Amino acid sequence: MNIKEKGFTLIELLIVIGIIAILATAIIVAVNPGEILKDAREVSRESHMLSIGNAFYNTIIDQSNEYSSVENILVDGCIGWADPQIWDNFNDDCAQVIGLSGAPVDPAGGGDPAYRIRATEDGSRLQIASPSAESKWHYWSTGEAKTF
Repeated sequence: MNIKEKGFTLIELLIVIGIIAILATAIIVAVNPGEILKDAREVSRESHMLSIGNAFYNTIIDQSNEYSSVENILVDGCIGWADPQIWDNFNDDCAQVIGLSGAPVDPAGGGDPAYRIRATEDGSRLQIASPSAESKWHYWSTGEAKTF
């Protein structure tokens, strides 16, 4: 009696596994998860800086008797010295002055401080920078800042 066994041979299985490995490698290279994660961190940083900027201006509107400009908030509430044009760390104390529960944390982790702030020359506008930004060409990276 001749019994034929059902199933795949070892060679067939190895060929299928090899094809799957090649396709998986091609997909990983095409998707580039490192670049996607970097972009996600940059978007998160921009969102944090927009939140800080909006909170500053909401404070000026809501508490116009106490704070009439960005410079007033920086000098009286946050950094406490007379030169708000010098970059300073955005910390929890400053965040609470403008109504945030705390200073945002950098999405890459570590890196204290996550954000730095200062007033423009005329004291009417706020500049925010992220020293740990990964793409130097972005306007919120080190050396440049988004102006609100």
